[in-house]
Amino acid sequence: MSLLNKLTIKNLKLNKKRTIVTIIGIVLSVALLTAVASMFFSAKESLIKFEKEKNGDYHWNFQDVPVENINDFKQNRKIEKINIVKSLGYDYLEGSKNDYKPYINVKAYNKSAMESLGMNLIEGRLPENENEIIISEHTYTNGGVKFNVGEKVALNIGTRVIDGDKLNQNNPYQPEGNEKIVNKVEHQYTIVGIMKRLDYKLEPHSAPGYTFITYINEDKLNNGSVDLYVRYTKEGIKDYLKVTANILDVDEDAFYKLHSADYLSSEVVAELHNKIGNQKYGGTSNSYLVTLESGFIKDSTMQGLTVAVVVVAIIIIFTSVFCIKNSFDISITEKIKQYGMLASIGATKKQIKRNVYYEAFILGIIGTPLGILCGELAAYVLMIVSSVLLVDAMDMKLIFSFSWYAILFTVVLSTITIYLSARKSAKRASKITPLVAIRNSEDIKIKSKKIKSPKFINKIFGIGGEIAYKNLKRSKKKYRTTVISIILCVATFIAVSSFISLAFKVVNIEYQNRKYNVTVGYEENGKDLSERLEKIYQLDTIKKYSTISSMGMRFETDKYSKDFLELHPGYKTGEIGNEVIYDAIMIYSVNKEEFSRYVESLGLKYELVKDKAILINNIFTYKQEYNKSIQVEIPKHSYNVGDKIVLRNLED
Repeated sequence: MSLLNKLTIKNLKLNKKRTIVTIIGIVLSVALLTAVASMFFSAKESLIKFEKEKNGDYHWNFQDVPVENINDFKQNRKIEKINIVKSLGYDYLEGSKNDYKPYINVKAYNKSAMESLGMNLIEGRLPENENEIIISEHTYTNGGVKFNVGEKVALNIGTRVIDGDKLNQNNPYQPEGNEKIVNKVEHQYTIVGIMKRLDYKLEPHSAPGYTFITYINEDKLNNGSVDLYVRYTKEGIKDYLKVTANILDVDEDAFYKLHSADYLSSEVVAELHNKIGNQKYGGTSNSYLVTLESGFIKDSTMQGLTVAVVVVAIIIIFTSVFCIKNSFDISITEKIKQYGMLASIGATKKQIKRNVYYEAFILGIIGTPLGILCGELAAYVLMIVSSVLLVDAMDMKLIFSFSWYAILFTVVLSTITIYLSARKSAKRASKITPLVAIRNSEDIKIKSKKIKSPKFINKIFGIGGEIAYKNLKRSKKKYRTTVISIILCVATFIAVSSFISLAFKVVNIEYQNRKYNVTVGYEENGKDLSERLEKIYQLDTIKKYSTISSMGMRFETDKYSKDFLELHPGYKTGEIGNEVIYDAIMIYSVNKEEFSRYVESLGLKYELVKDKAILINNIFTYKQEYNKSIQVEIPKHSYNVGDKIVLRNLED
């Protein structure tokens, strides 16, 4: 170890208070960076966990795969896990109160599928053999038929057909049709559990059957077809569309373009479908999970969080540089004579500068690990507390997730922060000459006129305040950094608080709980519907309700906004050309109570608007040039209260 380095360590030990203060500054800076990075990656893992629990832990669903082809999937090196699901068939649900859902749909899952496909148990356990089954709570809450754990049920399972065509869960029930169940086989099951309703991807909202799930031993599969829900490896997920195209035995480029583009014209879509041809299997992707696990920056929620993290990190670095720099400036001031002596005995500017960097390195080695530990602890506490506080605001649970990427992110940024903090001080120290060190007056600039203290300083703060004021005037450089540090600390606190609040709002928008529990949709009208709705309103279990009906109308105007015309130059109503324009307005009608609540939220009086309409003047319109949807106003701000807008039926 060189003599200068030994001298540096000795000075750090002698000036313990200043050393501790500097280390605390580094710890706080690193802790803030660690907490922000850890919360970002924890939020990402929370989204992934939520998506797996809700929709299932798979990347692509291959439908109607012949049993003999399962080995092809098992031997594919880009596939990590295969979940096997076999549809056994349908039986009638006796006593179903839902006219559009009269069936039980029995499916068999292998062990892996039961663990991965969004089965959330409410009561009991999962099936362990072919004679056990679990049912959906939806059977009771929607169908009005109650089953209990331990109860035995006999099901006559068969194939649902209409005019000889086989139907599945994607084919809604048609009461007026002549569909029936054929080739029935009786089977006895013991109910061992009750689960939450499966996600709409696994059981569509229009599905005619309540899902019952039993166990299947994949070793006993010898004929028929199954659905495979596959999870790709880390290597496979990077290029999952091409991997999928190879499995489906279709053109890679056409398949990739069809599934990766945000928008394609109908002509291009038709051309790509024609180029792809017949796929080997049917299927769909679990697109959101794929996005989160492969390129999560593409997701709008994560984009918002990423921007917030980057801005917060910049603010922290900028603030920390000033705070830590203050400590180094004080250190240099205290050691001016020492650096002057070193220069007088032959120490070069480069050696003195390196000595300051060595001091920063020692302080960083101590402060960075402590800061990382404090930051991880703070992130853990914040995620737990946030999860508890937001449990009613969001439908998802926030979890803490340790990430090496967060640590790497912190180490890199903290190193940059410490370097920038010491850089100016090192440059200043290297310029100290023996003469300057002897005088020790570099920071003192005295001018007789400016050193005078105003009378109000003495009156308000006394003689102590007057001396302090004169010291500030005599040595501005010493105190300027301190003042700036205080300002930046306050600004940082406000900025970080605001951005963390913004981050939670972004997540809350995507995953908030709705202000209602149940929605009921009807496509009919008239007296029968009014009577049916009236019965629903009078139920004791309903606290508040809203009735909404909608109708699309043509919106004709020549008062287009500047933003809209920039996206669609020369556009006139009825002259659409080749562009896709949403040339319509939706009219929403709500019941009086809901309309009153909405009017009140806008700060308006019900009596002034009860026979009028409220214009929400914005839409999302797609522009292929930008490759995304952009929200714009259609008419410019030339409509006033009381103006009339002419609407026509879409068919006119």
